[in-house]
Amino acid sequence: MPFVVTLPKSAEVSPEIFSKRAKDAGADILEMRGDLTPSVPVFVSCLPILLSPRGADVKAMIDRLKPVYLDIDDGEVIPVFSKDTQLICSYHNYECVPSEQELKKIVARLLKKNPAILKIAAKAQCYKDLVTLQNISNDLHAKSIPSVVLAMGEYAASQRLLSPYRDALTYTCLDQEDTAAPGQIALREHRALQKKNTPKIFGILGGAQVATSFSPKIHNALFISHSIDSLYTTFPTSDLRDAWEGCTQLGVAGFSITAPWKQEIL
Repeated sequence: MPFVVTLPKSAEVSPEIFSKRAKDAGADILEMRGDLTPSVPVFVSCLPILLSPRGADVKAMIDRLKPVYLDIDDGEVIPVFSKDTQLICSYHNYECVPSEQELKKIVARLLKKNPAILKIAAKAQCYKDLVTLQNISNDLHAKSIPSVVLAMGEYAASQRLLSPYRDALTYTCLDQEDTAAPGQIALREHRALQKKNTPKIFGILGGAQVATSFSPKIHNALFISHSIDSLYTTFPTSDLRDAWEGCTQLGVAGFSITAPWKQEIL
């Protein structure tokens, strides 16, 4: 699936250079966010532009940037745009994942706007939240609705890792310090793992410290070397039962167990 890289605030004065960097790194689309870079000048982008106004002057940004995709957040008015532009209707929740019933109502509301792609992004507070998001994603897939369903936050790693295999677009970043949303995975990591079909998921389950573990790099390199159709990620948690039950429902194939859960897992 196409990789989307967001122009960071640090590159607002040199967007053309950043777009070339992104293309050279393997990005397919450059996202311009009105809340991050509202004053970006007219420039020649090496990549098609996805415009997410996020409260900025949408008409001015459309005229200036000529986007191929226009992402309008839930509650924003859909402006007049070119027939060559595809509409993305999105819902963002930076606090929590709503209930599955509430998310289904949100999906129905967004679909009434006839988007080319429907996007849901919410901050997961636990692994049960990832199950809720996966259920919504599965429902959209079953109905053949092009969609992006993303988790944000410390529990998002496994879900983000699978985005290229499930979502209409994969949102990523060039440099980890320039993430546009909490939980994003760097483009170079995604690109290194693109020789998969329907990978099994494994990972290291432990405390918060596993978020910075080197284990995924070791295991994923070995999976690639031995042509094993699997991915390895991190599962940090402060609640072992939530992680175990949630990851079981998510279909995680197996774990390495580390502190502080070695005794309790037995």
